Amino acid sequence: MAAKNRRICYQSVLLWALFLQAWQVYSQSTLLSLSGTYGIVSIESPENTFDRKSGGLQAGLEYRFRKRFSFGAELDWQTIGVYPEVVSPVSPASSKPDVTYQVKNQQFSGRILARYYIKQSLKGFYVGVFANLSYQLTDADGYPEDGAYPARSDDISDRDYRGGGLTYGYRFQLNPQIGGHLFLSHQRIWIDSSNFYFRQTSHRAGLGLQYVF
Repeated sequence: MAAKNRRICYQSVLLWALFLQAWQVYSQSTLLSLSGTYGIVSIESPENTFDRKSGGLQAGLEYRFRKRFSFGAELDWQTIGVYPEVVSPVSPASSKPDVTYQVKNQQFSGRILARYYIKQSLKGFYVGVFANLSYQLTDADGYPEDGAYPARSDDISDRDYRGGGLTYGYRFQLNPQIGGHLFLSHQRIWIDSSNFYFRQTSHRAGLGLQYVF
């Protein structure tokens, strides 16, 4: 009986040790990050093409997949500087002029991404690719209320985009759990239809904190 109890005790300790080891491996394989971003957005619309500054916040969750690979997801919010658009009267025969109004945008994005790290996943230098879905909320300042112009709800104001991009950067540790993150990203998103197109190309830099658990 004593030998059996010792064997059970030994097996329990061994299983607990294996559990702790597995948990340690797991706990070093998940990373949370929060970053601030700043960049330039090039906007192409039927009316014109122009550049605007953007600023935002980005939150990410990343998993170690192999020694040098990881995959994850990010949520992103950014504001895009005010830019002009033009609206024309409904009737071509109208004597009303075209009106230029100011557009203010907030853009929300979700990304699925994969990264390759030079030495070890979740540490050091990396390069990555991502697929992107975005939704843009638009406020129009100075849009005409006159019935001679299309109602704002008929204008394409809130827009869904699809696209992707490239990112590269460097992760560093301040202690075993907490670290920092420097990165650059380049993104191309668009809307295309039979009578309308709207495209964005953005180049952004980011700085943030990360937590490994």
